[in-house]
Amino acid sequence: MGRLDRHSSEELPVVAPGHARLHPEHLRLSMPTCGAVFLGCAALFLAGFALFFAGENARRGPPPGPVTNTLRGTQRWPRTVKRVAFGSCTAYDLRPQPIWDQIMRAEPDAWVWVGDFSYLDMPFVNCLVLPDHPECNCEPTWLSRPPFMCRAGDLGHARRRMQAQLYNRDYQRFLEFMCPGHETRSTHFPPLGREPELCARLLTGTWDDHDYGANNMDRRLPHKYDFQQLYLDAIGESPWSPRRSGVRGIYDAIRLNAESADAPTVDVVLLDERFSRDPLPCSARCEWCAEFVLAENPPGGGVPSMVEWCRDLCVNGGELGRGACCALDDQMHAGCPRASVSDPLYPLACDPAAPAFGTEPVEVFANGTIRIRTDDEEFDARDQFGLCEMLGSEQRRWLRRVLDGSDAELVLVASGSVLLSDPVRTNGRENRYQGQCGGDDWDCYAVARNQLLHELSRAKGCVAVLTGDYHMGDLKILRPGRDTKYAELLGTADLRRPIYQVMSSGMTTSTAGEHDPSECYGPDGEREASWMYNSAGLRVRSRSVGVEGEWYKEEPCGIKYGMNFGTVEVEGRRACLQIRDGDTGAVWDQVCLSLDTCEPVRPPEPPPAP
Repeated sequence: MGRLDRHSSEELPVVAPGHARLHPEHLRLSMPTCGAVFLGCAALFLAGFALFFAGENARRGPPPGPVTNTLRGTQRWPRTVKRVAFGSCTAYDLRPQPIWDQIMRAEPDAWVWVGDFSYLDMPFVNCLVLPDHPECNCEPTWLSRPPFMCRAGDLGHARRRMQAQLYNRDYQRFLEFMCPGHETRSTHFPPLGREPELCARLLTGTWDDHDYGANNMDRRLPHKYDFQQLYLDAIGESPWSPRRSGVRGIYDAIRLNAESADAPTVDVVLLDERFSRDPLPCSARCEWCAEFVLAENPPGGGVPSMVEWCRDLCVNGGELGRGACCALDDQMHAGCPRASVSDPLYPLACDPAAPAFGTEPVEVFANGTIRIRTDDEEFDARDQFGLCEMLGSEQRRWLRRVLDGSDAELVLVASGSVLLSDPVRTNGRENRYQGQCGGDDWDCYAVARNQLLHELSRAKGCVAVLTGDYHMGDLKILRPGRDTKYAELLGTADLRRPIYQVMSSGMTTSTAGEHDPSECYGPDGEREASWMYNSAGLRVRSRSVGVEGEWYKEEPCGIKYGMNFGTVEVEGRRACLQIRDGDTGAVWDQVCLSLDTCEPVRPPEPPPAP
C-alpha cells in the first residue's frame, strides 16, 4: 500500500491511503491492555504453534490424486456458487472483528481474500504509547524503519502476528461457518478451504504487502519463500498445492459452477502482485528522493527515516549497485516516441495493447532503436522483457493461457493492488509529487497496468476486478472508446467491452476509521489536494431512475467510509458487484451488468442509501 501524505513533506512518502499516519486509534491498546494481551497471547501462541504448522510433516508425504481441472491451470469447485464475498485489511492491532457476523449473515457461498489478511509487519505494542519499546526502535534500512516498520521482514514476528489473526474469536466463528465441524473432522488448522469434503463453502485468496511481510514490498523481500508458506498455511491451502512452489508466486485460478444447471460459470483468478514485482520505476520516486530526502538542505529538514530507503532505490541499491529502481518504463517512454511503428519489433516493445507486447526480452534505446536480447548475453537478476513488472513474465504467460482457455461467463480477478485508481493525475514538483501513483498501486507501474487491462479485455466473458488496500470502498467502470478523460492514457479505444472494479477495504475501525465526506474535496474545495477525489471519471454511483441505460453516474467522491466488505451476486443473466456496510450488512451500493453483453444494467430495487 502506498500514498504520499497530503499534509506534510515530513511524513513518510510511501505509505498507504489510510496508513499515511498511525493515529492512536490505529493501535488503541492501553498499557494495561497491552500487558493482558501479551500474557494471554503468550500461552495462546505456544498452544497454537503445533496446530498452525501441523501440515508441515504432511507436505513430505505423497500427494493425493490429481486435481480435477476444467481448463489448463484452473481447479474446479463442485458446489453451486451464487454469492462470492471478499474483503481486505483486517486490523493493525488485536482488536475484535465483529464484521464477520455480518459476513456470515450475508450467507456467501465463497470467500476470497484480496490482501492484508493480517498485518505481519506491525508491532504488537502501541508505539505511540510505548515509544521506547524495542519493537518501535531500530536503525532505518531500505526495508525497515522506526517506529512502525521495525519488524518488516521478521519471519518469527510474522508467525506470531498470523497466529493472533487465526485465533481471533470472531474469525474462528467464521471458519466454523465456512467449514462446519472442521475442528473434529480434520487434523489441519486452519481448515483446508478448497477441500469440498471438509468445507461447505470455498475459502481462498491472495496476498498484499502486509501479509507478504513488509509494507509496499517487492520481489526482494528476504525469506519470501518462507512467507509464502506462512500465508498459504494461514488461508488453509493444501500441503500439496502448486501454489507452494518455491520458484513461483501464489497465483492460481478456480472454476465455479462448472456443473451447475442454474448458475453461470465463473472463473476466479488470483493474481500475485508481490513475488515477482520489480522495485518502483525510477521516475515514480527518485525526483522526490533527490529533492526532499537526499538534498544537502532538503525542504523542512527532509525525512531522515527515508534516507536509506531512497539511497537503495535511487543511488546504490539493487543487484548492480546503481539503484534498485526499475528503469525499463522510463527507457520505453524515452525511446518509443522516436521508434517507427512499422518496425516489426514495435509491438513487442512499445504497444502495451498488442498481444505480442512483453513476450520477448527487448531493449529500447533513446534514439528509438529496438533490439531483442540474444540468448548468449549476460542477464542480471531482473526480468528484462521491456517493462517494470508487477506480475513477472511467467505469471503473465500463465494468465494468457488461463484466459485463452476460459469459456467462463464472468471472470473475477482478485488483485491485492488497486488496478483502476486515478490515472489522469501526474506526479511532479508542482503538486509535491502527490498525484498519480500512491507508491504501491498499478498506476505506479503504468505500462504493466495497460498491458494487464488489454490482456483482460481479450477474455471471452465479462471481467470484474476485486481489490482492496485503500481502507475504503468504491465502484469503478472502465469504458471502451475514445470519449473519456483516460482514453489516451489507458488505450481504451482498443478495448472490446467495459472492465469493472469493486474495491472493498477496511474490516475494522482500525483500518476503516471514520472520515468526514468533505475530506474527499480537499481543504477549501481544492480537489487536487485530496487523494480521495477521482479525477478520471472512473468512480460511479448507481441510480434507480433516469434515462434508460444510464443507470450509473460519475461520482468523484462516491466513497464508502467505515467498515465494509464486498459481494458478487450472480443470478440468471445478471451479475451485481456490491459493497456492503460492515455494521449492518446492508448493500451500500452496487453495479450490475449483463452476462450476455457485459454492459451495465439497471440495479435492483430498492435504491442504495446515500
